[in-house]
Amino acid sequence: DLLARFHIFASLHKRQDEISRRAFNVADGPSVTWREIWPGVCEYFGLNGVGPSSSAQNQATGAQWVQSHQSDWASYEQQHGLRPGALAATDFEFMTAILTIPFRRDYDLGAAREIGFEETLDHVVAYTVAFDRMREARIIA
Repeated sequence: DLLARFHIFASLHKRQDEISRRAFNVADGPSVTWREIWPGVCEYFGLNGVGPSSSAQNQATGAQWVQSHQSDWASYEQQHGLRPGALAATDFEFMTAILTIPFRRDYDLGAAREIGFEETLDHVVAYTVAFDRMREARIIA
């Protein structure tokens, strides 16, 4: 939602000649870590989240676990009212990549702030909005 709001803001800005030649980063707000976001994501799904274990190197990723249950996908989708093929269409490797990036990915929001775009959105709220839309589309239960 915030990216769309920025696009509208930028398209209506009075200095179009200047803005059209620039690149902008847009993010929900100040940089955060998974440690800060994870409890809210878990709460959304009714889960009790835990941190990584000290032996996490030998644990299966979420993608590996889901892939190992591929024979159950059709019945899971039917049982939970998901769109048929929703799990097969999911890029679980992307999920793994995003959750396991070994470095911080802080974005400089200075250019967007410089032209007056100051909006922020709580990170957990941004995730729950996306999850609500995925539920409505019958992609997740």
